[in-house]
Amino acid sequence: RILTHGGPLDRPITNCFENLKELNKQAKGKIEILPGGGITDENVNSVIETIGVTQAHGTKILGKI
Repeated sequence: RILTHGGPLDRPITNCFENLKELNKQAKGKIEILPGGGITDENVNSVIETIGVTQAHGTKILGKI
């Protein structure tokens, strides 16, 4: 498993979706891409669905998802 933001941390995670999708595509069946950095309870579902992963890492994910 590799934890990555997919780009510079000063960019919102939503601006890194294309990089993360490409990483996930290349990693399929070999390693798991774990998106992180700027993930909140408000965007976690969008991150998971858009990138095509089953998990995300976030220190700002609070409440019921």
